[in-house]
Amino acid sequence: MREEFSSGAERPKLTRVEVEERLARGEHMERVDLHDEDLTGLELRGKRFRDSIVYGLQLYRGDGDPATEVRTDIRETDWTDARMGSIGAEAFFGRVNAEGAVFGFTETLAERRQRHAASDQPPTDLDSGGYHNFNSAEGNFQRTTWRNIDFGGGTGYEARLEGADLRGATFDGCDLAELDFSTALVNEGTNFINCRTDGLRLPNEFRSS
Repeated sequence: MREEFSSGAERPKLTRVEVEERLARGEHMERVDLHDEDLTGLELRGKRFRDSIVYGLQLYRGDGDPATEVRTDIRETDWTDARMGSIGAEAFFGRVNAEGAVFGFTETLAERRQRHAASDQPPTDLDSGGYHNFNSAEGNFQRTTWRNIDFGGGTGYEARLEGADLRGATFDGCDLAELDFSTALVNEGTNFINCRTDGLRLPNEFRSS
C-alpha cells in the first residue's frame, strides 16, 4: 500500500551548506526537506530529489541582467514524488537548465483523487499532487518528463511557464486545464498523453483550427 504523506517531520531539513557537503560526497537529496532553501548556482546535474519537500526552493538569482544573474544546472535530475506545489511559497525554477529532468508523481491523479474522496480529510499542499506556484518561466525544459501532475490551472496559483522551452517534453497523465503555454516553446515532439487539456492555451501555430 502506498505510504501517505502528511508532514515533513520524518525528513531531515537540510541547509545549503549541508547540501554542498552531500554534493561533495557524491550523494543525492532523496527524502529530505529543502523547502524555502536557496540552492542557486550549485551543480545539481543528475541528482535525485525523489520524495523530498521542495516547495519554495529557489534555483535562480538575479534581476534578469545576464551579467549578474546566477542560474542553476539541474539537467537529468529526478524529482519524482517531490512535494513541489504550495499555495504559499513559490518554487522558483525560472531560467534553469533542466533538460532531460523528470518531474511528477508515481500515483496517478485519478488514484489520488479517489483516495482523497474516500477520506474525511481535505488534501494538503504536501499530498495534493499539485505544482501550484511552480515557476519555470524561461527555463530550458527540453526533453523533460512530467507525470501525474495537477498544474493548478484556473486556481490563481497555477504553474507559470512563460517562455519555457518545452520542445520534446512529455506530459503524461497531467491536468493542464486552463494553463497558458502561449509563450512557451513547443514543437511536434512535445507530447500530451492522457492529459486533461481543456482551456490549455498553446502558441498560435499549435492551436487546432
